Amino acid sequence: MGSRRWRHLLARTFTVRSSLLEAGRGVPFEPQAAWFATGAHDAPTGSDSESSGSEPSFTTRLSPFQTVLTTILASYGAFRDPRRADLVSLLGETTGKRALQGLLARMKASDTGRDVLLDRPVVTDAVMHSLEGYGPETFGGAYYNFMRERSFQADERPPVRTIEDQELAYVALRVRQVHDFWHVLFNCHTDVVGEAALKVVEFVQTGMPMTGMAVVAAELRLDEARRRRLNGVYVPWGVRAGGKSADLVTLYYEREFGRGLDELRALWRIEPFADGGGPPPT
Repeated sequence: MGSRRWRHLLARTFTVRSSLLEAGRGVPFEPQAAWFATGAHDAPTGSDSESSGSEPSFTTRLSPFQTVLTTILASYGAFRDPRRADLVSLLGETTGKRALQGLLARMKASDTGRDVLLDRPVVTDAVMHSLEGYGPETFGGAYYNFMRERSFQADERPPVRTIEDQELAYVALRVRQVHDFWHVLFNCHTDVVGEAALKVVEFVQTGMPMTGMAVVAAELRLDEARRRRLNGVYVPWGVRAGGKSADLVTLYYEREFGRGLDELRALWRIEPFADGGGPPPT
């Protein structure tokens, strides 16, 4: 390898490393700035139309060494601050390629999954706000209220940055964006315990390593009493609920916003958690 290529590789690696170490200290991390600052190879992956919303548009190719280093540092930063959705998402990308390939195959084998891949719907703030007039008993209304009560924005989900294959990048984005739909359907709150409970469901359904790592990280952050409850109540529920429900990644949620929430749960064999997985939002 020529000296120029080595210098380019080291420059890219240390840019990523510095950004992730800053993230570990709580400094805001802008993934695009880190990836593109050194003139890294950027490959277009998706539509440039306005309707594409947050659909992946550019990715950065990482070498195997950079992938390992990025995984380690993203894990460190995400453990230090689990609220860092950018680092959690990055970790999902660097560790989840094999799982994403399996999810893509399942979507292609499903009628609704194929429709999702063809249409590539994207969950945006505009979609969320269009549900304001839906009744609270509907799936769309329940989702809108869930987001509004927590001041969540659908556009806050980070874009996909390191997966070059267009279909895999979209699947990664789709899993990321329907996470809040799953919160509503499975009745999980957004505290540490509620998130961990839902991550168990996600791990059973998707096999994404990041979801299992998130459960382990949650255990390390909980006190002994809540850790016992997580392992004794929430984890068994998550395994059971994730195993009995419909194939969540293949569902076309946007077509069902007007349907009753309880009706959808019955249709998709979803077992909501009895008390929401944690205290109600304040």
